[in-house]
Amino acid sequence: MAQPLGLTLGYFHCFIDIHGGRSAFQGLTTAQVCFQFVVPFTTESRLSQVDHVLNTNDADCVKPATWYVSHAWSYIFLEVIESLDYFFADKDEPVLWFCVFANNQHRAAEMPFTWWQTTFRQSLEAIGNVLMILHPWDNPVTLTRSWCVFEVYVSIVVNANFQVAMASNQATVFMGDLLTDLGSFHNMLSCVNSKDAKSTVASNKESIDQVIEAEVGFVALDRMVLEKFEKWMRETLNERIASSACDLDKAEYLKTLEKWKLIHVSFDDALIDATKAYAIYVDELGPDDPRTLSAQGIQSIVFGYLTQQQSTWEPVLVDVIAKLEKTLGEYHDETLECMTYLGMFYKEQSPTKAMDMLGIVYSRLNEIYGPMACKNSRQNSYTFVLKVE
Repeated sequence: MAQPLGLTLGYFHCFIDIHGGRSAFQGLTTAQVCFQFVVPFTTESRLSQVDHVLNTNDADCVKPATWYVSHAWSYIFLEVIESLDYFFADKDEPVLWFCVFANNQHRAAEMPFTWWQTTFRQSLEAIGNVLMILHPWDNPVTLTRSWCVFEVYVSIVVNANFQVAMASNQATVFMGDLLTDLGSFHNMLSCVNSKDAKSTVASNKESIDQVIEAEVGFVALDRMVLEKFEKWMRETLNERIASSACDLDKAEYLKTLEKWKLIHVSFDDALIDATKAYAIYVDELGPDDPRTLSAQGIQSIVFGYLTQQQSTWEPVLVDVIAKLEKTLGEYHDETLECMTYLGMFYKEQSPTKAMDMLGIVYSRLNEIYGPMACKNSRQNSYTFVLKVE
């Protein structure tokens, strides 16, 4: 298939200006924009927006598409534009295959599912780059929509480059949440359930499910989607590490990445990141700063997994925990995290110490969140560590 045509991102802004500016689009979903602006604008030609623009003075905005945009029609249109602007801010202007503009909306109701399936799959494969809009980052609608999940699947099958875009405010919240609590990312991924994904057209949901069951299966697809987002998250952190001008910021990204690798049993790689982060903290803040102590604790945890020798990790962790309790307090997340891992290390070699340490952790968690109150992602993170062990 020849590379399908799309519209430059600049044209998206031109389209907004043509139809009354941002105020006219305020609060409108992509679906509302389609029926209030796209359909009337192309009524005379009865073509897709892309083909219609080819016959106007803006024809130079129509070019072979370089990115396929995956999004939910329930998204606020201006938030989608803000997400695109933020993602492409430091890149060459993209040409976007955006279904509202690329497909003929005058004939959409006539087309059978097989046509849509073929169109989406072939267009995505020919373009080779997929950009999924994520709003809100911690509970994204796109991961609950059948077509969007199907697009992630196709991107994997055809080995397309997959990226995620958010508006600048969402990107800031995402990175802040990620650095504060890695468990928040796991919670986001927990919403992935291809079998329960929804579609506006019930028959499309049935047809998509049939394709999934025939080609891969729901459980396998969910795992594929999770792995795709995990890969994207790691790449995002690595990009931040490489581009950060502030060493302390770089250390925070390294620390989060090492925790991720620790959870995924990549101990050798985790130790490399842990050593780099700890060295930065010592150099910038000194050995007794809470952030340095926390980094030292995580480094000892990784080293403990690698050596399994109690004499190498116990003295350091015990000392770090004592200092964290003094500087941050007994109930601080960093203190409890180090205590949790110390308890898990004790499990094989000193069961009594393990029970004592983990009992203290659970007691403090219950004081903070209440008995059995596992709704908080922090408490879920500790529970996750214990279950993995």
